[in-house]
Amino acid sequence: MDQRESRRLVPLDQIEEFRPRARSGPRPQHATTERKLGGAQRTLPDFTTLFSAILEVREGHRAAVQVRRFLHPRLYARLTSRGPTAGTRYTVRSVRATSPLRGVVETCGVVHTRGRALAVTARFERRRQGWLCTEFALLTGTPTE
Repeated sequence: MDQRESRRLVPLDQIEEFRPRARSGPRPQHATTERKLGGAQRTLPDFTTLFSAILEVREGHRAAVQVRRFLHPRLYARLTSRGPTAGTRYTVRSVRATSPLRGVVETCGVVHTRGRALAVTARFERRRQGWLCTEFALLTGTPTE
């Protein structure tokens, strides 16, 4: 086969349809915002909206009391003790979620600001009163204290 023959396009009708092999064992559980978990306030929060709201509190564009019911008291105290930062605006571009344990959802997302893409992570735990964000971090790529 010469070099020209190896570069020729193959007609689509000659290509076999890709079919992924069936996985053996249990499939991983992926959490989605649509999954209902029973009862009032048992539905997972909309992570995109909540990420935006927490970042707005962090930057001083939103009152912290508006997100208080979604945050663990320790996280709420940390968020309110910092004071507003430089007033940066963030746009949440994507969010992914997975459930490593029953009653736990771990999320990560990408936010954009000033031409940069940053990662954000959060952990949610199911409590009697609903889902609480117990950990939240904006990964800026710069060392912190």
